[in-house]
Amino acid sequence: MNALIVLTLVKEIMTKQVVVMDSGMSVLEASKMMAQKNVSCVIVSEDDTIVGIVTERDIVRKIVAEQFKPEEVLLENIMTTPLITVSQEASVEEASKAMITYGIRRLPVVDDGRLEGIVTATDIAKHAAKEKDYADSRLNAIARIKSSELPPSYA
Repeated sequence: MNALIVLTLVKEIMTKQVVVMDSGMSVLEASKMMAQKNVSCVIVSEDDTIVGIVTERDIVRKIVAEQFKPEEVLLENIMTTPLITVSQEASVEEASKAMITYGIRRLPVVDDGRLEGIVTATDIAKHAAKEKDYADSRLNAIARIKSSELPPSYA
């Protein structure tokens, strides 16, 4: 018996609203923007080309732990580069494998040099939880699904 395998594409689960900041902006400016937009990373650009990523973890490890002043450090000095990306036509499985291979939790989604969105490990966990009808509380926890978002039978 052949089972029909439906591949979910990255474009179906990615977040389309991404915060992009110029590499010459300060870490303090990025931190404020991340807090304002309630995001855990910013994509870094130079001359309208995306060149890196800065995450909350980068700020903690490279700025706070080292006691640097965030207003004096530029994003270009702490960004992770080269940027690992994925196409919006890639499968969620391919994105997951890329995250495992590179030890990352966020993949900017880029097609033809254009930033289309971002897919995170949390996005993938949410997708997996939904596929399992939210029956696995461990997946729900990893996906950060609130009890108010669960179907009534699981809340």
